[in-house]
Amino acid sequence: MSFCVAFVHNEQVHAQWAISLAELRARLDCSMIGVYSGSRVDHGRNVAVRGFLDDPAKGDWLLFVDTDIVFTPEDVRSLFATAEREQSPVVGGLYFDIGGDAVARVREADNADGGMNHRLLTDAETYGPPMAVDALGAGFLLVHREVLDHVGRDWKNTGRPWFAFSEHFGTAYSEDIEFCIRVRELGYPIWLDTAARVGHRKGATL
Repeated sequence: MSFCVAFVHNEQVHAQWAISLAELRARLDCSMIGVYSGSRVDHGRNVAVRGFLDDPAKGDWLLFVDTDIVFTPEDVRSLFATAEREQSPVVGGLYFDIGGDAVARVREADNADGGMNHRLLTDAETYGPPMAVDALGAGFLLVHREVLDHVGRDWKNTGRPWFAFSEHFGTAYSEDIEFCIRVRELGYPIWLDTAARVGHRKGATL
């Protein structure tokens, strides 16, 4: 498999993330796009997407991996086992806070008020097969080039980029949830791969 890994940073990355990335590059064929974002993670993600779309040689899939995520090449392989251009063009992993509560959450649309709420997964879902969801964080997210290209073309009509902090129905959303809202508005499904179970470690950095 040939793909591109995108990460944004503020000049610091977690040590275990750096080890994870080195192992991935040693075992799988991938290119990289690293973008300094400072406090503007949305801007950093958008720059990474543009760099990916401008270079067809980087492959058909872009994998976002935040610099506080601890993962293995097997986690990436699991995402690709679930991913498919038409049926599952956006696939994310299940990540837990290391040293904190191992509780899995997804975002789910609230039909009553049109908002997007956190929902705890049941044990059956957490340890079950991949499942369609309304939104995921972009900490460990695989996206097909076609989806990113479509969102980019829609940007010209809406003025909304791939990633942006936003407000819908009186609720503020992070840049990754806004991205998922955009993706689903354009008709693409979003999948959670429960077998890709990665760690979310906050704290010491390089």
